[in-house]
Amino acid sequence: MAGIMAENAEVTTALYLLLRIAVLLIFFSIVYKTVIRIIFTYRIRQRYDDIPHLPRHWLAGNLVNVGEQMSPSINAHPDNAMRGIWDELGQPPAYMIDLAPVDRAMLIIADPTMAEAITQPSPEYKYSTPKSNTLQQLTQLVGHHSLVLIEGDEWKVQRRRFNKGFAPMHLNTLIPLVVSKTGVFLDRLKSYAQSGENFQLKDPASDLTTDVITQLAIEKDFQAQTVQEGTGPKSTFGFLTAIKIMSSLTEKTGQGFDISSYIHPERKVKERIYDRLYTKAIYNEIIKKLPSIKQGQSNPDAKPSTVSSAKSIVSLALTGLDPTPSVLDATVSQVKTFLFAGQDTTATLIQWMALELSKSYPSSPLYSEHHRQIREHLCAEHDAVFGSSDPFAALDVLSRENAHVDELLGSKLPYTTAFIKEALRLNPPGGSARLIPLAPYDPDYPHVKAQQPHFLDLPAWTHSKTGERHEARRIRVDGMRLYNSHFIIHRNPNTWGPDATEFDPARFLDRSGKASVDEVEEAINTNKTPTPHANGNANGNANANGSTTKPDAGSAQTGLPHPYHVSTLPTGSYRPFERGPRTCIGSNLAYMEAKIVLAIMARGFEWTKVGLDGTKPEPGEVVYGGTGREDVKVGESQGWRVWSINQVTSVPVDGMRMRVKLKS
Repeated sequence: MAGIMAENAEVTTALYLLLRIAVLLIFFSIVYKTVIRIIFTYRIRQRYDDIPHLPRHWLAGNLVNVGEQMSPSINAHPDNAMRGIWDELGQPPAYMIDLAPVDRAMLIIADPTMAEAITQPSPEYKYSTPKSNTLQQLTQLVGHHSLVLIEGDEWKVQRRRFNKGFAPMHLNTLIPLVVSKTGVFLDRLKSYAQSGENFQLKDPASDLTTDVITQLAIEKDFQAQTVQEGTGPKSTFGFLTAIKIMSSLTEKTGQGFDISSYIHPERKVKERIYDRLYTKAIYNEIIKKLPSIKQGQSNPDAKPSTVSSAKSIVSLALTGLDPTPSVLDATVSQVKTFLFAGQDTTATLIQWMALELSKSYPSSPLYSEHHRQIREHLCAEHDAVFGSSDPFAALDVLSRENAHVDELLGSKLPYTTAFIKEALRLNPPGGSARLIPLAPYDPDYPHVKAQQPHFLDLPAWTHSKTGERHEARRIRVDGMRLYNSHFIIHRNPNTWGPDATEFDPARFLDRSGKASVDEVEEAINTNKTPTPHANGNANGNANANGSTTKPDAGSAQTGLPHPYHVSTLPTGSYRPFERGPRTCIGSNLAYMEAKIVLAIMARGFEWTKVGLDGTKPEPGEVVYGGTGREDVKVGESQGWRVWSINQVTSVPVDGMRMRVKLKS
């Protein structure tokens, strides 16, 4: 008995010793990490002090004054707050947000030349500056091997595999499919017009783009536009429901720390359940396609039985490859990426286009003659290309076998293209976050070898409020997150002119663009120099007799329709889908879909915005969607204008509440 007790005592002593050692190791680890973080914070305070920034607390940096403006409770995209800070600092080419000691510093870039410097290849970075590690929060939504997340040669291999699926020549062969799905979208709009109810445009727009991208990517028609809510793929555990829930559960970056997302067990459980459902469904669809892909390889001259058969993005990407587990895993990741981005980006673009159209009708509180002229130009172009007898004739024309769709949706629609580009300029889907590890050692990247400090050129600038001139200089940026804020870059008056926040497609018209409705058809076929476009602001001030005077003679001398025409601006001023090697792979598809949809939206319907940015709702009508709240502080501070919120990408806060009616 005594021996057993002695052994137990020895075991107890040993366990106690191990526990003390473990506690000491944890303690010293915490101390070590704290010291490293203090040193890191000190370096941030000293190293980046020459970059424009808000006043900083000695310990908290900008955590308090910036955190108040980016709080999740405000329910606004962080770009809104970033633009406010940028204005407060006098509109510098870039400025710093100091988030140490909680996180590293961020460089918010508002100048296109600086944005180009980090998105183009360089001697240090072959495929442009690496993406920020904050994007890893998208892993479950888009997959571990998504083009959004991977780097280096792995990215190059995957991009090359999938490029052919988004090439313009291939997309043109699929236009009949897009037209067919747009016809269903048209029917839904007609039903809304007949009922007179107000609705969230995001719903039919998202269903349309989901129908398109699922068929283009995996040759699967989920009939998102016609299936009833709660049934089939829209049931509780349905495929389309899984996409929507995975998007809503994804952590949003740039909006402070939300502890509820870390301690909410239901959220984590839902993420796992729907991620498995979503991933497994895509994997199974890919497996089903393998026999037909192999058959296509053995008989390359065989004609497909349907529009999309053997031409899906997945089919093209897997042709000639051995479908190993690693290849299939990477393919699933890309499909997840395409299904999310392919429906979200274009659906949001459709909503913003509808808002601009609504401003062209006298019933809108934001009505302007400028917007009415834009709509008339747009409709006249569609009359000239698709015929004037039927406002929805574009769908019939584009579905004909002998139609030159590449020409019809290209050179024949310059004003339509300009309208879409201007909508994307003012409302880009998001920005681009990059990160350069701190040299010579970064505590968050211990595996990265020592490197030289990285510098960017900060252009000379003049403070917008004080008029103080700041000379150009080089600033050190390694160790910082670099954020190209497309929202600020596209609205920067130092780049786009005094009317940078105004909607004006003339910025994108070449010398064949026209300034009067009667000349639109001729403009499509000639290179006649247009009359400078007037919009009643910095682009042209209307006199009592209707003539215009320009503040800048540049447009008259060059024949361009706008004094700040995109061709006269610095390279990279327009970047809604980012630029450089890592530009969005699906941008051609987004433009193609938008042109087809706009061709039925502009002539066939009268759009009325309801609630934010629009008319007063009828008693009992719902005017605000998304969160269920009808009183929002941001809305009051912005005069009840529609603003963007962060749902992975930037989307309208109210789902774009609309009412439509058929034009006579």
